[in-house]
This record gives sequence, C-alpha cells and structure tokens, in this order.
Amino acid sequence: MRNFMTMNNIVTAIIAAGGSGSRIPSQTSKQYLPLGGKPIIVYSYEKLAKNDKVDSVIIVAAENEISICENIIAKYKVNNKPVKIIAGGSSRQQSVMHGLNACDENTKIVLIHDGARPFITDEMICECIKTMDEYKACSVGVGVINTIKQVDENDVVLNTLDRANIWEVQTPQCFEYKLIRDLHIKAEEKDIYVTDDCALAEINNIEVKMIKGSYDNIKITVARDLFTAQEIIKTI
Repeated sequence: MRNFMTMNNIVTAIIAAGGSGSRIPSQTSKQYLPLGGKPIIVYSYEKLAKNDKVDSVIIVAAENEISICENIIAKYKVNNKPVKIIAGGSSRQQSVMHGLNACDENTKIVLIHDGARPFITDEMICECIKTMDEYKACSVGVGVINTIKQVDENDVVLNTLDRANIWEVQTPQCFEYKLIRDLHIKAEEKDIYVTDDCALAEINNIEVKMIKGSYDNIKITVARDLFTAQEIIKTI
C-alpha cells in the first residue's frame, strides 16, 4: 500500500450507507442485514478497502446507526487502510456531501458507491479510476434488457425508446474530487436535487463516461432483491 500520509493524489471511496430500507420489512436497515454470513455493507467495504488503487474509505451512515456501523467495520476492518465512519444528512445527496467534506484535502479522485449494492468488483473499481485519465466523471452501468416506453402525464405512450442507447445506471460512480464537491455545493445553494451524482455533472454540461458493469451488481431495495442476492452469492 502507498504511504497515505505523504500522498498528494489520494483516491477516496465514499460508501453511502444512510438509507433506511423502508421497502424491506425489517427493523434493521438493509445495508446491515445478513447476506451469506456477513452484513451486506461489508461486501462493498471489503472490496473497496482491499483494492490497491483505493487509499481510504469513508462510510456515511445514519446518525442513529453510527455505533452499529462502527461495530461491524471493527470486526471486518482491512488492516492499514484508513476508514472513517461519519453521520449523513436527511437525504442521500446531503449524505454524499458530508462524505465529500470528510475527504482528505489531497484527494484527487473519489468513488461514490451504494452501501446496499454488495457485488461491486475490482474490475469496476479499477476501470472507473483509469477512466479519470480521460474524463472528469464516469459511472458503471448496464444496457437495459426490457422495452422502455415514454409516457405522458396520463400514462399514455408517447414513443418507444431505442434500447441500444439506454443504460441502467449503477455505482460506483467516479469523479475528480474538486469537481464533484463544487457541483454539490452549487446544487445545495440552488436547491437542486438529483437521484445520482452523475446527474450533477450532466446538468452542468460535463461529459459522463459509462462503463460496463454487471447485471449481478444489484442494489438491494425490496425484499425479493435479498433472494436474488442469495443466489448471486453462491456464484462468487
């Protein structure tokens, strides 16, 4: 591992883990539910922390779940890889902003990943970081499989979209650190709210490069996703 204290081009991974998982009937937030013998969030944490190109990890958790997250990470901590666990905000966007503010001042590249998306791979991480040589923003994703139709306010079909040009967006998403932090600050000042971080680049006319991900790189959102994850875990 590189000497973290003397680096000027730090790569930091932010794991957004503040969601409550209200669509899953459980008193435990989805990212802390067990999957294959360990909490869901551990899969993302371990993959990012063990990657040689990632220098530090920040986990943004709900304020009332900080101790839960700390106890989990203490059990699975990757030696010599700095990790911070901080409180998030009232929305994912605010939580990511908290994570960006907690980055080392020498951070050059930041990866932002969903804590409830356990099947991230080293290939995704490395390809995202490599893409920063040419682009300022990128995202993992997959081409859509189903036919997609655009409708009006009355749910009447307007047209059928060309699947060849449509991607389902996943994480990680990767950015030049100073750029994405500035975009978040600007969005906060102008009360702009988006559903993913790449959207902030898009609305500011910054090119976002799409990187091929995996159909296994699911985000656990509803109960059936847990069953799907149990099947995926058998293959890795």
